[in-house]
Amino acid sequence: MTLGKISKWGLTLVFLISLFFLPACFDPAPGVMYIPVLDITASIDPVAEAGMFASVDSLARHLHRGDSLAIILVTEDVQANAPGQVLHYEVSRTREPYDADLNKLAATMHVDLEAEKRAALAHPANQTDLLGAVSLAAEQATARPGAGRYVLLILSDFLQDDREFDFSRVAQLTDAQRAAKFAEEMAHSREQRLPAGTLAYMGLLRSHDYASLSKGRRQALETFWMRYLTLLGAQPAFATDGPGLLIPFFDRAQSSVPALK
Repeated sequence: MTLGKISKWGLTLVFLISLFFLPACFDPAPGVMYIPVLDITASIDPVAEAGMFASVDSLARHLHRGDSLAIILVTEDVQANAPGQVLHYEVSRTREPYDADLNKLAATMHVDLEAEKRAALAHPANQTDLLGAVSLAAEQATARPGAGRYVLLILSDFLQDDREFDFSRVAQLTDAQRAAKFAEEMAHSREQRLPAGTLAYMGLLRSHDYASLSKGRRQALETFWMRYLTLLGAQPAFATDGPGLLIPFFDRAQSSVPALK
């Protein structure tokens, strides 16, 4: 056998061996877990609520392979209603022809969100348990430790209103200094923590309750949530145009995470 033939067979053998070991060496980039928290309570303006659902509906077209969604609906008692108030979606790592799987996921999300929107507009909850929703979001995140990044997307007027607290009235939210201290007290009383480095989007929704607040209380409200989410382990950002800036924030959150093709 000539040297040329030996080299040819040698290269072929190396190629076949590399194909055999390639799947074991390939470690796909972990996906991102997105946790939208949607305020569907009675205080939210119906037009703003419809815009919120439209924005979240469009997220399906922006997901990468390996990403997942856990959509939490804010009610008057999140802990009691949690089993029926979390919508789960996951993008397959295996691509189907013409991305048929992504189209199916988008269609499923659209149908589910339309149903939730109709139900929320027809029978909105009279109180808002946003603190409970954030705790549930932390629980959802820690239950999936393999995600490459966690992104919390809150769309609300940020007015907690339950049997214990009414954020439109409590004395702790009359100024920014007291609000920061209140946030520290509340965070220290919570067992659940978000994974360190979680990106958090605080998207404001128009509501009649929020519109009636003084500017001082609005500032204190923002200070509370920024401090509270930071202490839970997040990196929060506040947006006055909640639905309108959701997709730009979503895209920026993806920018440092390699997409699976």
